[in-house]
Amino acid sequence: MVAPKKLDFDQAGGWVDIGWQDGTTQRLALPLVRKLCPCAVCVERRESKSDILHVITEVELETTAEFREVRAVGNYAIQIVWADGHDTGIYTYDYLRSLGEETGTM
Repeated sequence: MVAPKKLDFDQAGGWVDIGWQDGTTQRLALPLVRKLCPCAVCVERRESKSDILHVITEVELETTAEFREVRAVGNYAIQIVWADGHDTGIYTYDYLRSLGEETGTM
């Protein structure tokens, strides 16, 4: 695991900039971070979208990429409290790093 040395959340810009201990930097869009929440409920919703036509639920309609708070979880992750009240996702540093690798933001 590579830990970040800097996490800089820019709510107005809609980004989180991450500086890693190995010198790598990445910028992730907050809407992407919210969309790819790693909690069990969000993962199950993403994986169950097998049909092309999907009716948006009220919960999905209220989903926002604005956050209220970011909390450290030990020395391996962060928890983001989103403005819509969602707070069950634990974003491990490995997971955040993989988001940058998948989206090519490194």
